[in-house]
Amino acid sequence: MKNSQKSNKLSIYLIKDEVQSEEQIIEGKSEKYENDKFALHFKQKPIRPAVWVNFFNNDKELQEKFKSASNQAVLLRKIEFDGKIHTFAITFGTGHCMLNDVAIVPYFGLRVVLNTADHIKKMDSRNDSSYKSEQIYGNSDFLAFSFDSEIDFLTKVTGSINKESDYKVLGTTITGGHMLSATVKFNVDTIDDLLVKLYEFYILEKYKDKGFEFIDKMEKCAKGEEEKLYNKLNDELKESPKNNKILLEFPEIIPFENIKGFKYSNNKKKIYDELRLSDIGSDLSVDKLKNIKINVIDTEGNSEHSWRASDCLCAQIELDENIYIFSHNNWYKLNTDFVSKTNDTVKGILSKDCPNINWPEYKKVYEDEYNKSLTEANENAIYMHGKCIEYGGKNNKIEFCDVYDRNTGSLIHVKIYACSKPLSHLFQQGAVSASLLKDSEYLKKVEDKIQKKLEFSFEGKTNFNVIFCILIKHNTFEIPFFSKIMLINIVKQINNTKNCKKCYIKIIYSID
Repeated sequence: MKNSQKSNKLSIYLIKDEVQSEEQIIEGKSEKYENDKFALHFKQKPIRPAVWVNFFNNDKELQEKFKSASNQAVLLRKIEFDGKIHTFAITFGTGHCMLNDVAIVPYFGLRVVLNTADHIKKMDSRNDSSYKSEQIYGNSDFLAFSFDSEIDFLTKVTGSINKESDYKVLGTTITGGHMLSATVKFNVDTIDDLLVKLYEFYILEKYKDKGFEFIDKMEKCAKGEEEKLYNKLNDELKESPKNNKILLEFPEIIPFENIKGFKYSNNKKKIYDELRLSDIGSDLSVDKLKNIKINVIDTEGNSEHSWRASDCLCAQIELDENIYIFSHNNWYKLNTDFVSKTNDTVKGILSKDCPNINWPEYKKVYEDEYNKSLTEANENAIYMHGKCIEYGGKNNKIEFCDVYDRNTGSLIHVKIYACSKPLSHLFQQGAVSASLLKDSEYLKKVEDKIQKKLEFSFEGKTNFNVIFCILIKHNTFEIPFFSKIMLINIVKQINNTKNCKKCYIKIIYSID
C-alpha cells in the first residue's frame, strides 16, 4: 500500500525525551489546527509582494500578481519504542523557525544517515578556522573526502541508499544534520510507522563500523543550550578577566612580524603588545565585548585589521560536569574521555627532549630577530626565514623552515604565540614542508636556494627532524584545545613521513 502513495519530502526532528510539553517545543505564539487524526501548529505570515518586484520599480500590477506568504507549520507525533514514548517534530515551510532549539536532539539526522546510507555523496564540516562542503560524484566512501577527523567537525551529510537496502524505506537520497531530510512514500495516516523505523535507525551504532566513531568525541551545541553557557561565561568574565581558560584570539591570520601592537576602542591612546582581556577592563560580558573594537596597529602606526572583541573571544567552560569550548562564535561540547586522552597525548609530545641545539633567550623581539639570533647561536645553522621555494607552479611557494641546523638535520619553524591561529599556521607550515622531504626535486630546489650564499648539499641526508619553536611572551602558557588536536595529528603525520626522523616542540618563555 505504501508504494502506491505519493512521495513527500519531509523534514524530521527528534525531540529530547525530557521535553514533555508542547510549550517547550514550539517557540512563541502559534495557532493550532486539530482534528481526530492530528494537531498541526502553524503561523501564517502576512501576504506580501515578492521581494524581486523591487527590481521593476515596484510595478503595481506585478505587486498584485506575485503576492505570497511564507507559512510555517509543525506536526508533533508521539511513537512508542521498546515501551518508551518518543516525540518527533515534522516541519513544513519555514516551520523549523518555530522550534525551540534546546528541545531538539542534536545531530539526530546525521547519525541516521551515517547508520543507513550505503554511500556518502556530500559532507559539510567545519574546524576552528573554516567551513567546508565537499561533494563527490558517483558512489564513494568516507575516504574519498578530504575530511580530517582529528580537526574537523562533521555537521551535515548526504548519502544514497541502494534499492535492495534494509533501509530503502527512507528513499534513495537522505540528508542529515540536526534534522533528517528524506523523500518518502508516507503521509499523515502512515507517518507513525516511519517514525518508529527512524528511531530504530537512530539508536544503531553502524556508524562506528563505517569509520565515523569520531562523531562522538564532540558536538556543536544547539542554540538553545547557549543561554546557560553564555550566562556561565559572563559570570566567569566578571569574576576574573585573567582566567587562563578565557582569552582573546585573532579570528584571522595576520603578519605578526609587522605588528606593533593593539588598540581597544574604549582606550584609544594606549598601544598594547598583545591581546588581553585584563587590558580591556573589568566587569566584562559578551554584550560589552560586542561594543568594543580591537584595532591592529602595524609598525607604521596604521590599522588595517580590526574586529569586535567578542569575535576574538575564546573560552573553555565547565558546566553540569561537561566541558564546552567557545571559539569563533560557536559552542562545542567535548567528550570528557576525549579531552583527557588529548591532554595526555600532548603532554607526551611536549616531554620529549629536542636535539642538541643552542636556544638563545627570548627577549620579546620580533620573530625575525629571534630567527637571526638562533642562527648566530648555532655554528652550522642556516637562516631560511622568508626564503620560499617555488614548487608545483609559480604561485605555489613553500617555506622550507625558518632555521635549518646542519648538525642535527633539524628544520626549525618559529612562531610567537598569540592565539590558536598562528599555532595552526605554524603546524601546517611544518607539515607541508616535511611532506616534501622525500622529493628529490624539492630538495634540489632548496639546495639551489642555499648555495646562493654558501656551499651546501643534502647528499646522503635521509633523516630530518622537525622542530616547532613557540615563543611565549608571558609566564604561563597552555596550547588551546583545538590547536592540541591539530598538533597531535601533525606530529603523527610528520613521524610517519619518509625521510623524517622525529617531530619535537620547543617552548621558550620571555625573560622580560
